[in-house]
Amino acid sequence: MKRGIQTQHHIKAPITTVWDFIKTGAQWEQWLPILSGSQVNGNKRTCEIPTPDGGKDVMEELFLVSDIEKTFVYQVHKQASFPAEDIVGYIRLEEKGADTALFWSVEMNVASEEVFNQLKGQIEHIYSESTSNLEQLATALI
Repeated sequence: MKRGIQTQHHIKAPITTVWDFIKTGAQWEQWLPILSGSQVNGNKRTCEIPTPDGGKDVMEELFLVSDIEKTFVYQVHKQASFPAEDIVGYIRLEEKGADTALFWSVEMNVASEEVFNQLKGQIEHIYSESTSNLEQLATALI
């Protein structure tokens, strides 16, 4: 079943500063707490996510970046961290005076409503923590 999660966050930093951390797809491990590394090669990104058994879950993503719209779209082709498939994520920024509104959403296929409800809380927590980390990094540059 196809399900989605939409979140909205406020960052007390200019949109251009926040966008600089997102737009390349590289070094997201600086602010996305589930990553231990990320590399970009062309339009593919490989992210490392530590697993409980000490290994690394590697995700390959194809993404689209719009500097004009301040939008980053990624499609996860391979992952084992979450019980979901066909994952597509969207990050969009809007200028709000001197601050930034961050809209982060994801669509995915899950086996059941129960699985979705478990994932929803985890993903919302990851997005919230990531936004706090982005704000700390961005405000340090101001």
